[in-house]
Amino acid sequence: MKYIVSYDISSDRIRSKAAKVLEQYGVRIQYSMFECSLTKKELSELKQKLEKLINKKDSSIYFFPLCESCNNKIIFIGAEYSIKRLSFLDIE
Repeated sequence: MKYIVSYDISSDRIRSKAAKVLEQYGVRIQYSMFECSLTKKELSELKQKLEKLINKKDSSIYFFPLCESCNNKIIFIGAEYSIKRLSFLDIE
């Protein structure tokens, strides 16, 4: 299943570590947002890795699932080079 993973992490050091972990599982689509196609096992692994990094009192990470129907309804406005990074959009 596809997920949009977004984070709000106050520490620069922890934020960099979280981004490096997320880059192993998906594609950065904004500074603090990643598109990840994950199995249940990968989702569990990713959540565990990120949980170990953050301080839950001042940081947060959201996992937004994208069902196939929602995935097909994504609207994007912007530069073409950015669109090509979004693997869930068909660009010709």
